[in-house]
Amino acid sequence: MSESRSYIKRRRVPRREFKKKVGLLIAGDYHVNIATQIGEGGMMLHSHLQMVKGQKLVVIFRLPDRQETVVRAIVRYQLNEPSPFGARYGIEFENLEFKARREIRNYVASKSEAEYERAG
Repeated sequence: MSESRSYIKRRRVPRREFKKKVGLLIAGDYHVNIATQIGEGGMMLHSHLQMVKGQKLVVIFRLPDRQETVVRAIVRYQLNEPSPFGARYGIEFENLEFKARREIRNYVASKSEAEYERAG
C-alpha cells in the first residue's frame, strides 16, 4: 500500500461517497468547500485553504433528505495528491449527536451497488 493511502487502514468506520458542498467555520471565517466522502467518524474534503493537522473547525453539511448538521471537528491529516479542488483533508468529527450519527450510518449503509463496484 502506498504511503499516501495508509490512512485507509486506520479508519474505524466505513465511508460512502459524499460529493457535496460543505461549510467550514475556521477562526471566525466561513468557507464553502467540497466533501468527497463521509462516515460516522468524519469526512474527506477538498479545500484551497491551508489547514494543519490538529486544527479545530466547525463543519456544516446536509445529507440527502435530512436536516443540516453542525459539528465540531479536527483536521487529522492532509493528502498531498494534486487536485483542481485543492488539497484533500481528513476531518474527524468531535461531538456528533446520536441522531446525526445514526443518519450518517444509514446513509453509508444505503450505498448503491454502483458505488461498491467502483470501490473495487
